[in-house]
Order: sequence, then structure tokens, then C-alpha cells
Amino acid sequence: MTLSAVVFACKPRESAGGPLVKQLMVVAGELPEDVTREIRMEQILINLVAGALGGIGAGKSSPTFDLGMAGNIISGLVGGGVLGQIATLLLPSVLAAAQSGNLSVGGIVSQVVAGGAGGAILTAIIGAIKNKAAA
Repeated sequence: MTLSAVVFACKPRESAGGPLVKQLMVVAGELPEDVTREIRMEQILINLVAGALGGIGAGKSSPTFDLGMAGNIISGLVGGGVLGQIATLLLPSVLAAAQSGNLSVGGIVSQVVAGGAGGAILTAIIGAIKNKAAA
């Protein structure tokens, strides 16, 4: 029987979400659902903000890629959210840090870089396609 199975077997029914049970779950290597949801939400927000800034930067850096302010922000949000989540899955160190509840400066920086790059890349692709179609 594993440690996590022991924790769940010993959990009293009346205090199913108590602080002691959550501490035991963390020791067993599992985070409670509300903690992992907060971590995921922080990562997604970092990716979206960085993506929006990357989209604005890519759009304003060249008139070829400019979609207007709203277009740059929207394409940046989408690109940052998508590439940021892909980067989280592909970089095991960032994923492990996020799952342990210890999102460090390195993890945040990698999220910002991935989100910003995703926003800039998607904005540039959409802007190039739009301008190619208009010409």
C-alpha cells in the first residue's frame, strides 16, 4: 500500500477538506485540487498577459504584421495562451515546479518568455497572411 493510499484510507469523513488532510496529501506527493487550480490559473494569466504584450510588440514593430491594437491583443492572447501551455508540458522542470506549488522565478520567467513568444509568433503569422491576402 502506498503512502497516498494510506492517507486516503485514514481521512475522516467529517473533515474531508481539513488542513491536516491537505498537509498529508502534500507530503504524499499530491496537491489538493484547489491548490493546483490556483497554480494553473497563475500560469495561464502569466501566459495571457505576456502573449498580449508580445502581440502588441510584434504588431507595432513592423507595419507588415500590424493588425490594429485590438487584433494584436487578441492574437497575442491566443498565441500566448496556447504556446505557454505547450511550453509548460514540454519543459518538465517548469511542470514539476508548478505541481509542487513552488513556482520559482525561473518558472515565471520561462512562462513569460513562452507566452510572449507565442503572442508575437501568432500575431506575425496572422498579420502576414492578412497583408498577403489584401495585396
